[in-house]
Amino acid sequence: MQMCPECSHDNNDTAKFCNVCGAELLGLLGKSEILHSRYRVTKVLGCGGFGAVYLAEDIKQNNTEVAIKVMFDDLNWTAAERDENIENFQEEANILRSLSHLNLPKVFDVFADGGKHYFVMEYIEGQNLKDIIERSTVIGGITESQVIGWTIQICDVLEYLHNEKIIHRDIKPDNIRFTPEGQIKLVDFGIAKIFDPKNPKTATVKRAATHGYSAPEQYSGTEYTDARSDIYSLGATLYYLWLCEDPPAATNRLADPKVFKPPRQVNTAISENMEQVILKAMELRSDDRYQTVAEMKDALLGRVVEEPPVLELSATRLDFGKISIGTTTSRTFDISNIGDGILKGTITSTVPNISISPSNFSISGSDSPVTITVTVTAIRRSGTVTDLTVRSNAGTRKITCEYVVEEPLISVFPTNVEFGTIFRGGKKSQRFTIENNGSGTLSGDVRSDSPCVTVMPDQFQIQKSTRQYIAVTVSDKSTGGRNGNIHITSNAAAKNVAYSYRTLWLSMLQLLCMVFGLVFVGGLVIGVMQLKKETSTQGVVKPTHPVRPRINLPRFQKIGYGGHPNWSPITNKVVFHSNIDGDNEIYVMDPDGSNQQQLTYNDDADFYPEWSPDGQRIAYCSGRRNHYVIKVMNSDGSAIRTLTSSDHVSGLPSWSKDGSKITYHTDRTGLYNIWSMFANGYGQDQVIAQRSSSPHYSPVDDVIVFESKQNNMWDIWAVDWDGSNLRNLTRSTYTCVSPSWSADGSHILYACKKKGEEGIWIMNRDGSNPRLLKHITAKYFGGALSPDGRYLLYTAGDNPENGDMYVFRLDEQL
Repeated sequence: MQMCPECSHDNNDTAKFCNVCGAELLGLLGKSEILHSRYRVTKVLGCGGFGAVYLAEDIKQNNTEVAIKVMFDDLNWTAAERDENIENFQEEANILRSLSHLNLPKVFDVFADGGKHYFVMEYIEGQNLKDIIERSTVIGGITESQVIGWTIQICDVLEYLHNEKIIHRDIKPDNIRFTPEGQIKLVDFGIAKIFDPKNPKTATVKRAATHGYSAPEQYSGTEYTDARSDIYSLGATLYYLWLCEDPPAATNRLADPKVFKPPRQVNTAISENMEQVILKAMELRSDDRYQTVAEMKDALLGRVVEEPPVLELSATRLDFGKISIGTTTSRTFDISNIGDGILKGTITSTVPNISISPSNFSISGSDSPVTITVTVTAIRRSGTVTDLTVRSNAGTRKITCEYVVEEPLISVFPTNVEFGTIFRGGKKSQRFTIENNGSGTLSGDVRSDSPCVTVMPDQFQIQKSTRQYIAVTVSDKSTGGRNGNIHITSNAAAKNVAYSYRTLWLSMLQLLCMVFGLVFVGGLVIGVMQLKKETSTQGVVKPTHPVRPRINLPRFQKIGYGGHPNWSPITNKVVFHSNIDGDNEIYVMDPDGSNQQQLTYNDDADFYPEWSPDGQRIAYCSGRRNHYVIKVMNSDGSAIRTLTSSDHVSGLPSWSKDGSKITYHTDRTGLYNIWSMFANGYGQDQVIAQRSSSPHYSPVDDVIVFESKQNNMWDIWAVDWDGSNLRNLTRSTYTCVSPSWSADGSHILYACKKKGEEGIWIMNRDGSNPRLLKHITAKYFGGALSPDGRYLLYTAGDNPENGDMYVFRLDEQL
């Protein structure tokens, strides 16, 4: 759909003329079209040769009305012209964005969308100066005092611009708008430039200036435009105000001076002083005009009868919004003297949590407004409506300050962290959660009472209804242990989390391992270390890593029937589930499919087994009829322990690198998402809230990969253990599921259903370099890499849980 540039009616894209008013259509945006996922277009405000301005609603800011300017892309432009026009458009946005003045619109956003360039600015209701004059019933229907008041506002904003080295170059009645309160806003900086006498760009204007209002130098390719060009345009605007017609173009005046009529010949209501101001401002030679806007303003005020000071406030209400306890928010307003003489006064507040700067003022009639900054500090039981009093020699006025104090509420869980036993010099980590159950922002610090106990992060800022995880790490070289507290200070309340641990020297078994060269992993001696003699003056003998027996398998071999196979990180055993005997049970076997041993025997179905990092335990899913739990058992099938509740579906467990935590997916919130718990089942906590499943912990750090369906597409995502740093790794247009890590944590394996390239894919851990590892055409499939990176173990079949299992030797080691 496309809107009509005249009446904003929505027409079909193929229409040439509006079916309501008959105006020619220009391919504008459609009504209610959303830009930048944020702005809903509602109306056409204006349309010119280079672009259009739309009225829109900011749906992220309570549908606040904004104006959006878009640059047209003319197919007749050359590449150089297009680049220059884009540069000019972006320069307009950048100029406005850098400015801050009462009489200038604010720019909020700059973006490109669909190959077009946009910027979002303050929407100014009301009329432009040309509309006001055209609605006058007779020539001279405005008074000279009105004109002077308007001109002074324009002079003030031009003085500000010129001090910033910016020339507008398009001052005219159309570009001078009035707010409903009568305040002037100078708009359209489309041909504005930063003045630089050494830069030829300020000498030439490729975009056509406005005839009648542009100074002669704006038509020349040799002269530079400067502040005096704006003075000419302001004089031409005054000419229009009094004569209700555009002045002749400067080029016509140069050719025939008689085409220019002195203003008083047409309108005798103009004072002689006003006419002299117009004539001098519109001199054809820039050296003959006023050299600064201040000079022109002084000349204009020379005919004004001196009046007493008049107090004017830019606002009578300041809305500070919502403020969190202990934080400050500031707003500003302007005090102006629109009369004569000296305006003096003070601003006071009756409450101690409001400060005012400056609190007094002295303003002459020719001075710029004084900006007053009001700062509110949120404290408990402070009022939400407070009046400021502005007292002056021109009267007393009130300004209402409104704000809502938000009070955060802190909760901490658990309040006691037990580390158990750690060996002297070793490390162990736990975590607790700080949650904001109130409103506003909860902020504060976390510190430990011992240098042996560290916390990360040690500061927090938590929005309402959200939480922050705090990691606590113990590393103590002394013996005995410690009981202590972690102190939390916040803008809500102070809290403590107790901790305790015991420290021991190395166990006897570990000492024996050190003496005899054995490797101790999680309570099991698993192999003999190689010793190698280093050539040095001391003849030091150092151990290397334990040696895993190398396996040699055929390039491709079917090894059994089942699902979710994965290698032990310590031995060469493979664990998997299979319903080959009727019910799904957990089995182990050698990588070639031999020596299959059943580990579980019960009436429940057992799925998705995962080895612990030390190879001594297996986590798996067990249950029936939408009541599945996470269980853990020893590698021989003994000591089975249930970790999660049967009230929900929990599945696909995965161990952290040190075996202290397990991540899994569950539907306990009504939607599958990722949770984490300690390996004993305690501390169950949500990692992320978005729809997600199939988590897999990195074997080298605390990153979790998982599958998630967003925007109707399954992708592989990654997140840190505490729910932070969430990122989409695949961003594909086809289904990507079932991620798993390589043993060294450098690659991520996943199943991808890209048409024609279905199968097991692999990518770097940051999502880069995705490529097909093994083409598989079955309906369901998934895989895992061997610890040495030489073999791919995968399943394929028509059943999502069981299928044929294969081992495939890769062309090169990963």
